[in-house]
Amino acid sequence: MLTAGVDKGQGVVIMINANNSHMMGRIVDFIADYHHWDGFPVKTKPTAADADSKTLRAFV
Repeated sequence: MLTAGVDKGQGVVIMINANNSHMMGRIVDFIADYHHWDGFPVKTKPTAADADSKTLRAFV
């Protein structure tokens, strides 16, 4: 995957040995956020939620 901008000359090339396009998008989002690239929306970071043990047992 190649993402680049001509205005500032910044870009990223990602090569992974998997068919996980979702992961590649997350990597680009992280790099864009870290370097404050224009044109990439600011995404909110996930937060942990509290759950009691009874609720968690429903997922086992």
